[in-house]
Amino acid sequence: MKIVVGIPCMGTIHAETVGSLLQLQISYKDIDFRPLIIANSLVYDARNNIVNYAIKENADYLLFVDSDIVFPYTALATLLNQNKGIVSGVYWSRSESVRKPIIYDSIKPRRIFRRIPKLSTLKRKIQGCEEIKACGMGFCLIRKDALVKIAKHFISPFEPFKGLGEDIAFCYRAGKVNEKIYAVECGLQHIGKKRYQVEWEKINEK
Repeated sequence: MKIVVGIPCMGTIHAETVGSLLQLQISYKDIDFRPLIIANSLVYDARNNIVNYAIKENADYLLFVDSDIVFPYTALATLLNQNKGIVSGVYWSRSESVRKPIIYDSIKPRRIFRRIPKLSTLKRKIQGCEEIKACGMGFCLIRKDALVKIAKHFISPFEPFKGLGEDIAFCYRAGKVNEKIYAVECGLQHIGKKRYQVEWEKINEK
């Protein structure tokens, strides 16, 4: 099995993320990992280039990993075991004021009479592997068939539009070609002033 590990960044990768990547490499002897780090201030362009590389390499999967995500080596097996075209691990925002998972159960782009796009964050705990409408790409596994289908219909699948950032724009386009997106808990942490991890019990406090 060949997996391209795509890491878009602004020029640096957190040491803890590097540690997770090294652990991943030594834990799966039967997987041919092809890491690709692209430093680019235009994140959507970096992600598009990673997609093109994965297709060119005929990879079985593309695993996006953000430069500030910490994960256990078992997280990859968790995603693979779901056998989905697109499946994301659940990770949380780095904001101290707004604690929320980066997964959404509805998405509506900006329209002529609605200047701000509408995104609805999932406000309950994920149960097993659940279908969602959109997610961040911080730790997201995309199978070859899904990747090729989306790239075939959209030259720049991650390009932002109508007020949607690159991750959500990609998910929106995936939905347009009937490619479903799923999310599952797999022990991710998001590095900020501290490590942010799942806190479902606090989501309805405010």
